[in-house]
Formats: sequence, structure tokens, C-alpha cells
Amino acid sequence: GYDVKISSTPVTAQVMKLKAVWSEEADQNLSAMYNIKAESILLNSITAALPSQKHRQAIMPLRARADAGSVEWDATPPSNVNYQTHKYSFVDALETLSNFIFGSTNMVAGNWAVLGLQPATVVATLPHFVPRNNRTEMQGITYIGDLGNKKIFVDPHFPVNEFMVGHKGDQFLRTGYVLAEYQ
Repeated sequence: GYDVKISSTPVTAQVMKLKAVWSEEADQNLSAMYNIKAESILLNSITAALPSQKHRQAIMPLRARADAGSVEWDATPPSNVNYQTHKYSFVDALETLSNFIFGSTNMVAGNWAVLGLQPATVVATLPHFVPRNNRTEMQGITYIGDLGNKKIFVDPHFPVNEFMVGHKGDQFLRTGYVLAEYQ
């Protein structure tokens, strides 16, 4: 049998304030040189930054609560192994974390990973990595592609040498964290 534990936590709305400042001179210069208005450009940029901030607010609590197990992986290969071969051991590290989730839940394994910049470099150069989206224009936590059955995200603000594996389920009872956005 399974032990089901349900707990509740009060949900409170969190106000996110954004601010853009520009001078009338800057607006006039942009208008004269490029035929654009500073207000519309800045407001569009701020609006585009909102999802990144919301993702950041979800990732940090997930990282703090990730407790199924941990794996250490060093990008420096052992002295008798070349770097190309060593990179493949990172896939083993991801699968180990995935199996920790399965061992902890008895129901699911990992199907996504958030990587700091160093592990993201390793994954992006693996031959069986399937890149997605435009990898030259990214903002915040970005889905960069698939590695086997895992969606891979890179987070420029995640600790540079760290990575985290999780599971996104399609059923409420197969989740440990719910992000409920009020629109």
C-alpha cells in the first residue's frame, strides 16, 4: 500500500512590480534614427521578461526540496579516459537521478532536467542530443532540446556546475509541486 499525505499551505498572491525608465531625449533619438518609440520597446521587453521571473520563482523551491538523491559529476575526465568518452557518463548521472525519483515515488521517473551552464555545454555537444528552438536568442530558463526521454532546460542563474532532474506528470496525484498561475 501507499501512504498518502496531504498537506495544505496558504496561497497568497505575490505582486511583481516592473519598472522601465527612459528619457524624452532617448525617445526622440530612437524615433528619429529608427522610427521606434522607447515606450513600446521597453514595455514589450518587460512583458517578455515576466515568464522568466515566474520560472525562477518555481525552480528555486524545487531545487531546495529535491531530496530523492544526489549525484556528483565532474566535467574533468579521469586521467585514463578521453573527454569525448567521459561526456557520455553524464547521461548515466541523469539516469541515476531519474531512478532515484522512481525509487522514491514507485510511480514515475525523471522526464526533464534543468542544467547549469557547464552541464548544458556537455549535453549540447553530445551526438544524440536533439536541439530545439533558436539557441542564440534565449531569456531565462530555456528549453534547449531533448536527450533521450528528457526535456532539457538551461538556466543561466542555476549554480554553474549543478543539474536537477524532475518529473512533470499529467495527473495531479503524480506531482510533488503544483504551479498554479492566476491569470
